[in-house]
Amino acid sequence: MKSIFSFFTVVVLFVSCNEPKDTDNCHYKIKFKNNTAKVLYLYPAQDSVIPDRDIRTDPYFKPTPAHAGNGTIEAGTIRFTGGGKPMCIESLYPLEQKFYIYLLDSAAISQISWKEVVDENLAVKRFDISVKELQKNDFLLEYREE
Repeated sequence: MKSIFSFFTVVVLFVSCNEPKDTDNCHYKIKFKNNTAKVLYLYPAQDSVIPDRDIRTDPYFKPTPAHAGNGTIEAGTIRFTGGGKPMCIESLYPLEQKFYIYLLDSAAISQISWKEVVDENLAVKRFDISVKELQKNDFLLEYREE
């Protein structure tokens, strides 16, 4: 009896720890291709100004490596959560509603306060995008230095 209980416990833990899979109507992440030599932070927001929350110390926001999505380097991802659980982007935003993704150069902002990042709008790029536009791009964003 103990072995059956242990088996089911392991199965439940394994299934609950797996990353949710995207479907045609539900995408849990946006893939990001970084075509630069910079290590970037990707910061999704509903507002058109950089949010006040400093993401550099937040373990949820991992920097995207230089050249991510090129060669053998895995593409970066932007994940969406609600209440600590993965959420479909389509359930968070109406198809036409714009939301924003800020790209921040990790080296450029490493030695300054977050207030300065916000006050001086130090994002290297801001994507103004909707779910409908993401669908056209297969939920992939790319960044090249201009």
